Amino acid sequence: MPLECILHNKFSIESDVWAYGICLWEIFSYTLQLYYGMTHEEVIAYIKDGNVLGCPENTPLPMYALMRRCWNRKTSDRPSFKEINHCIQHSIAEHECKTALEIIFNRLIASTSGLLKPRITVLAVLSSLKG
Repeated sequence: MPLECILHNKFSIESDVWAYGICLWEIFSYTLQLYYGMTHEEVIAYIKDGNVLGCPENTPLPMYALMRRCWNRKTSDRPSFKEINHCIQHSIAEHECKTALEIIFNRLIASTSGLLKPRITVLAVLSSLKG
């Protein structure tokens, strides 16, 4: 929970955003234990000192950046759920686009021995995606 919940028993949409950031962390960490080895009091001190959970292994940096925004100490600086949804949709689309381009590029390289033809074809694919 964010400090406003722990210290002031204040719950809001913004505290729900904090909790959603924690949920994302649990998903990307494959449900590792939060603040492993710390007591409740140590966790509160840790958060008071401005610390946050580290980036889970193999987490895309835009997703970790979103988590960190969710954990902003200033409630008004946390993203709205609409912003969170947009960020996640954008990350998914970007990942799928990169994956598709990697597949296309690898298939092109495998199907031709020359270097010029794959580069021209990849440039054509990239140009068609912009349009």
